[in-house]
Amino acid sequence: MKKSSDFKTVYIFDTGAFLTGLHLSFPFQIYTVKEVVDEVKDFENKSKLEYTLSANRIIIEEVEDDLSSLNKKLSKALSKADRKLINLALKKKGEGFNVVVFTDDYKIQEALLSVGIEFKPIRYRSIKR
Repeated sequence: MKKSSDFKTVYIFDTGAFLTGLHLSFPFQIYTVKEVVDEVKDFENKSKLEYTLSANRIIIEEVEDDLSSLNKKLSKALSKADRKLINLALKKKGEGFNVVVFTDDYKIQEALLSVGIEFKPIRYRSIKR
C-alpha cells in the first residue's frame, strides 16, 4: 500500500532496473532519461518497456549531462546516460523531492553517495556506505 510520504518521493530507474522487469510491478511513477531507455535493446525487454511507457507509468525527463558538482575523475568514469541519470536525481532533489535511484552500477552508486542521494541495488549488493 502506498504511504502518504511516498507521494513526495521520486523513483528513478537505471537500465538494470528495466532489464530485471522491476518496472512491471512497481507501484509508483517511475522517472528516467531517454539515454537509459535507449540502452534497452533486446526485443523482450524493449517490448516490456514500451508497454509500460504506453501505460504512462514512466516519465522521461530531459536534463543536461554536465556534472560539475562531482569530482572530475568520477564524472569521467560515467557514461552520458549515467551522468544524465544522476543529474535527474539532483534536479528532483533540488525541487524538494526525496529521491531513490534503483541501480546496480557501482559508479552511479558512488556518485549518488557523494551527493547524498539514496539508491537501492536491484540484484547485487551495493557499495559500502
